[in-house]
Formats: sequence, structure tokens, C-alpha cells
Amino acid sequence: WSCLWRVEQKSKMTGGTERVYLQSMNFDPLKSPQEPETPSNKKLVVVIGFSAGGLEPLEAFFKALPEKLDATYIVYEHFPENQESHLPEILSRVTPLPVVVAKNGTPLELKHIYVLPASGTFLLKNRHLVESSENHPHAKGMKFDALLESLADQERENAVAIILSGTGSDGARGARAVKQEMGLVLVQSPESARFPGLPESVILGGVADFVLPPEDLAQALVKVTSHIVHTSLPQAEDEDVMEQMRKLTTLLKRNTGLDLGAYKQTSVVRRIERRMGICQVSDFVEYVALLRKNPAECENLAKDMLISVTRFFRDRDAFDMLRKTVLPQIIKETDARPLRCWVPGCATGEEVYSLAILIEEAMQEAGVSNQSCKIFATDLDRKALDIACQGLYPSTITNDVPPDLLEKYFVKQGDHYQIVRHIRERIVFAKHNLLKDPPFTRIDIISCRNLLIYLQPPAQQAVLGILHFGLRTGGVLMLG
Repeated sequence: WSCLWRVEQKSKMTGGTERVYLQSMNFDPLKSPQEPETPSNKKLVVVIGFSAGGLEPLEAFFKALPEKLDATYIVYEHFPENQESHLPEILSRVTPLPVVVAKNGTPLELKHIYVLPASGTFLLKNRHLVESSENHPHAKGMKFDALLESLADQERENAVAIILSGTGSDGARGARAVKQEMGLVLVQSPESARFPGLPESVILGGVADFVLPPEDLAQALVKVTSHIVHTSLPQAEDEDVMEQMRKLTTLLKRNTGLDLGAYKQTSVVRRIERRMGICQVSDFVEYVALLRKNPAECENLAKDMLISVTRFFRDRDAFDMLRKTVLPQIIKETDARPLRCWVPGCATGEEVYSLAILIEEAMQEAGVSNQSCKIFATDLDRKALDIACQGLYPSTITNDVPPDLLEKYFVKQGDHYQIVRHIRERIVFAKHNLLKDPPFTRIDIISCRNLLIYLQPPAQQAVLGILHFGLRTGGVLMLG
């Protein structure tokens, strides 16, 4: 669902009269989004993708991989459809695992390797490989992204994405989807890759759990997944566990500013368990001790808590309504003064740049050339803010950014696109804790679309009050 509220009247801190300004699709403001159900302990599904220069790393990976790991492997190789792949024969020489050429409807079995054909776009569905229809958004483009996104959707924390040598950025967006669902993302180190473009695209997105040479990736997979599959926190009713959780919360708040008390506890526990698995720590007390000794792990845990699904013009209908209905009126009303916008929880920047581009378009259409515009973009994640400041994104954004806007507001740099300078200069990126730090004020537009779903109801109400306080009378709040 997506909605956009406009404040018609404001009291000092509460209430006011809000009018639904944008669409509401199955939206009940009194209900919190459902907590995701904890999946059953299924076996791992590992998807490995590569293009140029990836064959030797693939062989090295499977040579170093022990047979004992309970996993299913799917191999995606990007090569021309009119060429014959010899991958099944090559893999059969380096691993005792059965190698199968996948077809539409192929069921997955443990300890098997499935090689995808060059033709068609394959997705995962109910532990089967199915060929996608031609109208799938990635059917003629980013096939690896499409496969990884289906892996994330179907397997969640049982998903593993491995990215080896290659060019381009097909896989960067899918890797983010896997990380969002608390799967693992393993990337070949660029210095060990003949063609580092693909690994670098994933690393640039800030979602890689491990960056290692291919033979070391195999060992990391075995060690980490053995802990992740079997690691779980003791029952929360245990007073000792509660005491350790309080210590963990204090450590995280002191080192990163993140207050876990505001976040939905089911998600908090699952992310702690994930980090314990990656650190190969099975005991919760031992993990809290690790956090105390190693502040960098506090940052890693906070980053896992804050990882968000974001892309350019996400939920296109909402942005279309913003562009056609809201922005022209706001620009008309603010003609004599600077336009002020705020995007809290901006993550890696796609949302704020989408807003900035549409503001520029609306100003041009209104014939306004001298109106100043200041956009504040804030987040708790320093690394995400670093990515946002660069405004540099993999070429997979071509699936989300209309061609005319891509040409006007992006500069192609190799396998990436960078936002043009005059748009970047309108945005001030800053670390900011929405529940703790003073809000920006006299704001005309606030877009907060990546944050509220993760918070408990009291924190949601607090955030809405803060955002309401930050808006001018007549200001607009855009939710996701």
C-alpha cells in the first residue's frame, strides 16, 4: 500500500486534520503490518552467478567444497544464447555432485548442481525451477537479478547468493533482495577476479557478507551456514537471556545510536541469530562479549537491522501521483521562498534522488528557473550514507528509471550510472536518529517509505508525531 497525507491544519503537537491525498490500496491505518512468520528450518539453496572470467573461480569453488553440506546449487552463467555451454561436463570433472541441466519445472534435490540454460529467464517457485513468461520485467534483461529476487522471496534466510567474476551489474539488485530477507551474500574479491565489475557492483551496494577468493568462499560457506542453521537464541522468558539482551541493547545504542527497543522484536531476534551465525558463535553470552570487545561487530549488527528495500521510483503509481498532482501545487505555493524536503531513513539514496529528479522536472514544467530547493536526507547507517553521497549506482537501475530521465539526470561511468552534479548538490546527507535527534522543521515534503514497517506501534506513533511537527501547515507526508 502507499499513501500520501497533506496536513490541512496543525495543533501544537498532536492531531491536526489529515486528508488522504494519494491512493489508499487495502490500507488500514489502525493495523500494523504483519510480522513475517519464522520459516521452517529448510535446507540451503545456493545460487552462483558469473560471466566473463568466472569459469576458473567456479571450478576452484566446487573443488574446495566438501560433499557433506546439505545444500542445493544453481549455477547461472551469462553467455550468448546462440552458443553451447560446456559447463555440465566441466563441473562433472571437478565435483562428485550430480550435475543436471535445468528445464522448465525441474524439481530441486539436495546435493545436486543445476545448470541453467542460456535461453529463457528462470525463477524459483516451490523448490522448482520455472521458466518465466516473456512479460516478466527481467525476462529480456537482468536474468540473474530475477533469479536472485525469486530466491530471496522463496527461501529467505535459507538463501545464499554467490557472485563470481564478471562484467556488468546483473546480480547487484538481486543480492540486495537476498540480504534484505536475511540470506547470505558471498562475493569473489575483485583483486582475485579477471573481470571485477560484477563483484564490485555488489560490494558497492554494501550487501556483501564476505569478500574472499573463490576457494575461501567455499570454506566460509561451510563454516557459516553450519552455525546459521543451528544457531537460535534461548527462550526470551529466561532472566539470564533478558539480562544479556539488555547488555546487547546498551552496547548497540552506545556504539551506533540504534535503539533496539523501538524495533519489532521478532525481526531483532532473527537478525541477531544471523550475525551469530556469520561470526560462528553459538552461545548468546559469547556473542554479547564479542560485541563488547569488537565495536565493528556492533556496526555490522546495526547495519543488518537497518538494511532496507529501496530502488528508484519504487511503487511507481505513488511517484506518478506526486509528480502530477502534488508537486505542481507545492511549487506554486512556495514560489516566493525556498522549497524544503526531508527523506528520513534514506538508506543508499535511491528514494531521495527520485524525489529530487521529480522536483526538477516539475520546476521546469512550471517555468521556475530560479527557485532554490534544499533536500535533507538522513539515516543511521554511515556506510549507506557514503553510498548515497556518491550517487553512483549499477546499471540495473535502467529497469526502474525511465529512459528520458536516465538520459537527463545520469552520467554513464563504465558499468554504473552517477547522478548529475547539480542534483547531488541540492541534497544534504547526514547521520540522524529519527527517534532521538531534533527533527528538521518548516518542511514542505517529507518522504518516509523505508522505516515505519520495522518499528513497534509506540515507536511508529512517536515518529508520526515527529514528522507532523517537522511539516509546515500545508506540507505533505508521503508514506510507503
